[in-house]
Amino acid sequence: MGKISAVLFDLDDTLVFSSHLKSARETRDIRALRRLLPSTQLCKNILTLIEGLSRKGIPLGIVTNSPKWYADEVLNYFELFGYFSVIVYYDDVRPNIKPSPLGINLALERLSISKPESVLYIGDHQVDIDAAYSSHVIPIAPTWADTKIPQMPACVICTKALLKEIDSIENIRLLAESASDNTNLYFQIGREFYFCPINLEAQVVMPGRRNIQIITFGRYFSTKSKITANLAASHKLSIDIQSKEQNSNFEAPKYWVDTFVFALQRIPQYLYRNNEGVDIVTVIPAKQLKNKRLERMLRRIHEKSGLDYHFIDDIFQFSENAISLKTVNGRRERQVAINGQLHLNQKYKGKLKGAKIIILDDVVTTGATFKRAISLLEVEEAEKVLGLCLAKTVHPIGDTETCDRCNRPMRCLTNKYGIKFWACTGYQEPIPCNHAKGITIKDCPRCAKELVLKSSQYGKYLAHEGEAAKHCQYKENR
Repeated sequence: MGKISAVLFDLDDTLVFSSHLKSARETRDIRALRRLLPSTQLCKNILTLIEGLSRKGIPLGIVTNSPKWYADEVLNYFELFGYFSVIVYYDDVRPNIKPSPLGINLALERLSISKPESVLYIGDHQVDIDAAYSSHVIPIAPTWADTKIPQMPACVICTKALLKEIDSIENIRLLAESASDNTNLYFQIGREFYFCPINLEAQVVMPGRRNIQIITFGRYFSTKSKITANLAASHKLSIDIQSKEQNSNFEAPKYWVDTFVFALQRIPQYLYRNNEGVDIVTVIPAKQLKNKRLERMLRRIHEKSGLDYHFIDDIFQFSENAISLKTVNGRRERQVAINGQLHLNQKYKGKLKGAKIIILDDVVTTGATFKRAISLLEVEEAEKVLGLCLAKTVHPIGDTETCDRCNRPMRCLTNKYGIKFWACTGYQEPIPCNHAKGITIKDCPRCAKELVLKSSQYGKYLAHEGEAAKHCQYKENR
């Protein structure tokens, strides 16, 4: 099993609840900061965590966007300095603060760590998660943080569980990601299993702080940026999810079924402690004339689970010519699109009042589909509705591209020669767009226009494409 080589922390609201210190920090008022510090607290159980990690011999560090004068005052007040082998401040990296990976990379360099994938970074904000992914360390959201995070971390975990599982990276994984590398889920019996609670805006929320509306059991790395596309290439759950778009006869892998069965057998007791159970399990349906993969998966879940619920696959239906949301830019635009496409099947009108319903889907991105489905059931006065999904999208980090022919978002793919390129997401839509273009590697030393990577029988090389290639024939072997 992989050993964790270091744990890095954000400072504000991860180690110390410090939101009311913000004005003193921003005005550089050290006297005001010292007056406010006695009313500040360490985050819950944080001292237990860092002492426990230190006893295990795991190097600890801090990477913060706060300036040195402020961070040192806070750390001195709580007598935390002695626990940390490295501290990277705003002063060390300005102006390249998180979400830039520079601070984390600097901490790894000072710790002489060459394998970032063996390091945890714990933070309470999207910039922390994005910086961790960009640095190839493992981003962790702490349950003690009172926050909502739009970006998907590798895990949401509490102090007790982190100390228990810290001896192996494989132990700190979401359920579906663990299942993707195992033939069954028997290994989870008697153990804590990890899921990520999110709200209807697809923000990660902390368990127990709010009513849980959606639960996800894994991550799906978007291919709409180079960083996340690179992470997707070695992530089995993401690879399997991508294959559903490439195979019109796609069948859900066995571990998808096992994950949902495992969850359905346990989640109701977790959420409904009075053993109310569930009345109906349904799915987000396929669009018309599309592969009914989730409907078939639901039947397999029903057969394997042995649960005495009503498994119904057609509570919802899409209108004709419904488009894929992956071709739509923007959260608001996605919500408008799905509101006009997804409807309640009229044969269930007036028949769902008082029902406790679980909705299954494979991937949630902005939460628009779940939000629409849940709102339709609330109109029908369903008593409780919960969404379960296999994975939440890790949103693109860094540069993204929009198709200059149809204005749809593009995604980063890899051809058979191992060359990455941008491809329009609209290639399977009713009005398709097959536009593709290379990824810029550098500017041409002759004409200053973009060069992209290409291949021939003689190997790979850099050259122009499109109109630029007509005016400059510069090439460079790779």
